[in-house]
Amino acid sequence: MNTTTKKRIEIQERDVDILQAILAMRYVTADHMATLFPSTTAAPVINPGGTFRGGAEAIAKRLGKLAQFGYLFRIGSDIRRPHEPAVYTLGEESVKLLSEQRGYDAALIDDQLRMVRKYLASRSDNKHFNIEHRLGINSFRIALAIALRGHPDADWLYHENGSPFWVEPTSSNGLTVSVTVKTQDIPTIAKQYLKPTESTHTITRAPDAFFILDLNGHHIGYLYEKDRGTEAHAVIAAKLTCYYHWYRQQLNRNVFGTKHLRVLIETESTQRIENMIQWGAFKVKDTGAGIFWFTTTDAITLENPHRVLEPIWTIGHRDHVQNKHSLIEFTPQQA
Repeated sequence: MNTTTKKRIEIQERDVDILQAILAMRYVTADHMATLFPSTTAAPVINPGGTFRGGAEAIAKRLGKLAQFGYLFRIGSDIRRPHEPAVYTLGEESVKLLSEQRGYDAALIDDQLRMVRKYLASRSDNKHFNIEHRLGINSFRIALAIALRGHPDADWLYHENGSPFWVEPTSSNGLTVSVTVKTQDIPTIAKQYLKPTESTHTITRAPDAFFILDLNGHHIGYLYEKDRGTEAHAVIAAKLTCYYHWYRQQLNRNVFGTKHLRVLIETESTQRIENMIQWGAFKVKDTGAGIFWFTTTDAITLENPHRVLEPIWTIGHRDHVQNKHSLIEFTPQQA
């Protein structure tokens, strides 16, 4: 195995795998990496490449070592609380390494590092919340990746470069969900937030992620939302209104190349799910309500990542709301 010596740390292929994964996810914990690289015999599921020896404790030590020599940056106690696990993002030394060994554009990595450091140094009161939100998104992404690995009936749809189709909206890619709706079709509660003044109103929202799964040859586009129970009722109603009419106008085809859409919402409680269905832009008898799939955060864990594909999802449609469903079941009227 090729190695590179930097100060008193020997960088191995598995370290580069870790850095590549963190580049994709921005903020991670040792539990994230221990789940992503579970053994010496199983290949990583976010990137192609090597494997990591040892469990969570060994990985935690390795992350600390990489941070010590500048390949990672450990977020400080001014943002993280004493009882919370350590969180890492890329460090300056990772730029050249990922550029040379994995072919990434060093300038783009450097830009990302600068933006992260600028944000961490800012006076924003939302830093802790936003990092926790990002960690939650990454937990879902990793759980899904682990659960899909080797599954006989479901897999990612892949880009030409071999990476899964998973895209998060950023200022650089400009990816959003945007739709123009008749004002009369906007629920009253959503109008409290949107405040439309014309006969039509354009709603634009950015979900936490877009991804596509291949279910035995059926391609389904997914929007994923990590809801932490902090957004007001009117904001949630506006968001659901946007996604609902985006689907009804078949605009999802332009992004996913398929008519099938599911909007996954992971939230804090079953009560929150019931409220969301009540606030939604749809009537539960409407077939369009079948695009909304809800589950609670405690149902998706890194300790048991395969649960994400089990029947833990509640569908907004009245014919399904009393039952739990699997993320990868394919029923055309639901998709």
